[in-house]
Amino acid sequence: MAPELIDVPVCGGKLRVATWGRGETAVIASHGLTGSHLLWSRVAEELPPWVTLIAPDQRGRGRSSALPAPYGIEVHAADLLAVADHLGIGPAIWAGNSIGAWVVSVAAARWPDRVSGLILVDGGLTDLAEMEESAPGDPHMEEPTAGNSDAQTRASLGPGFDRLSMSFPSAEAYEKFWQEHPAFRESSGWNEHVAAYIAYDLTGEPPELRSCVSLEAARADSADVLHNATVRTALQQVTCPVRLIRASRGALDQPEPHIPDSVVDQYRRFLPSFTDVLVPATNHLTLPHSPGGAATIARSLEALI
Repeated sequence: MAPELIDVPVCGGKLRVATWGRGETAVIASHGLTGSHLLWSRVAEELPPWVTLIAPDQRGRGRSSALPAPYGIEVHAADLLAVADHLGIGPAIWAGNSIGAWVVSVAAARWPDRVSGLILVDGGLTDLAEMEESAPGDPHMEEPTAGNSDAQTRASLGPGFDRLSMSFPSAEAYEKFWQEHPAFRESSGWNEHVAAYIAYDLTGEPPELRSCVSLEAARADSADVLHNATVRTALQQVTCPVRLIRASRGALDQPEPHIPDSVVDQYRRFLPSFTDVLVPATNHLTLPHSPGGAATIARSLEALI
């Protein structure tokens, strides 16, 4: 099911936005650190005809890669609000995957009248105990430089982040690079949705193909999630219902979830109408593209509408 693509005016230029369906009920969705709107293509197939799914290529990604700085989670939230305003969307469910979960959480905290519910897909939760241990002024707390933010992001995402500084001789070579990523090599998660998502990420001409994701944008967003207290604590300010959907395995297909149970338990105490679903046989990268993961996300969206 191919989406309709439109360009929406935002600060500094135009944001490429995909819409699936023509239903009366809108859902606004935000992808992860180095993704695109196609992150949501499998979910769109699972939604009923009365739902319209709206997902941009975030600033610095996909066909929005030419949009200039500033980047960062709060800027992406403002871009999403501009999309909602442009399309005349009032209160709606907002969904975010990975770093996109922090984007929609910031939006829900800042504009509670526009976000009636949150779907967080393997992201958006900060270890609050860790934050207390690394409070501002702590001499052991690292300053948010590109170097240490890159190292922390690489430790989580592995070669998926490294590719932003690489070039590839062909589309086939790029697909092979991804197929060798631990998230896909060790699982059965490769399918036509993943292949299309990967192919869309390429720009340039052979033999100098590269990811269209701006390394500057990825660095800024990663630093926000790692060091920006406003972003890291946004979910604590949210008053709408929140549904968390987690993969059972990590970003590199580790046996532990990307968001551990201990962190989830911290949020149960104060989030209203909070639910948590663990999707078996998925990891952080395969979750939204898998049949079980996409269906779980879609049913969770329906339940909040």
